[in-house]
Amino acid sequence: MKPPRGLARWGALLTTLACTALVVREAHPRRRGVALAKTLSSTGFLLVSLAGWAGARGAQRLRYARCVLAAQCLSWLGDALLITGAPGPFLAGLVAFLLGHACYALAFLAQGSHLPSAAAVGVPVAAAVAGAWAYLAPHLPPDMVLPVAAYLAVISGMVISAGAAVHASSRPIPLLLGATLFFVSDLAVARERFVSRAFLNQAIGLPMYYTAQLLLAWTAV
Repeated sequence: MKPPRGLARWGALLTTLACTALVVREAHPRRRGVALAKTLSSTGFLLVSLAGWAGARGAQRLRYARCVLAAQCLSWLGDALLITGAPGPFLAGLVAFLLGHACYALAFLAQGSHLPSAAAVGVPVAAAVAGAWAYLAPHLPPDMVLPVAAYLAVISGMVISAGAAVHASSRPIPLLLGATLFFVSDLAVARERFVSRAFLNQAIGLPMYYTAQLLLAWTAV
C-alpha cells in the first residue's frame, strides 16, 4: 500500500502547486503558460486516482476505484479540450465531463444507496439547479440550450448520488464535499463562458474544481 499512497501524495502536491501557478497565469493579460499549468494540475489528480486503483483490494473497492479513475480520465480530457475555448472543443469537453460525472455517479451508487440522504441532498441541489438555469438561460446561444440543460441534469444527479452513498462510504465528508465543490466550480465555468468573462471566475472556480477532484480521487485511495 505504501507505493500507491506515495503516488497519491505526489499527485496531490503536483495539483496544488500547478493550480496555484494556473491561477497566477490566468491573471496575466496574455495568459502565458496556462495550457501547461492546467495540464499539470489535471495530471496530478489523475495520479491520485491511479494510486487508488493500484492499491484497491476486494471486488467492490476495485470497481469503485475503476469508476473514479475513468471519471478522472474523462475529466483530464475535458480539461484539455477546454483550453482553447473554441466552440467545437468546448462542446466536446462538455460531453467528456458529462460522461465523467456519469462514471462518478456509478461509482457512488455502487457503494450503496440511502434514499433519505439522497432526498436531503436532492432538495438543495434542485433549488441550486433551478437558480443556475434561471441565471444562465437568457445568455445561452440556441445551440447550447440542450447541452447545458443535459449537463446540469447529469451533474446534479452526480451530487445526489454522492449524498445517497455517504452512509456506505469510508470517507463520506470528502465524498460529499468533493461532489458539491465540483458542482459549484462548473457554475463558475458556465458564468465565464456564457455570462461574463472575468478573472474572478478562475480565481474562485479553479481552486474549487481541483480541490473537488483531489477529494474525490482520495476517496478511492
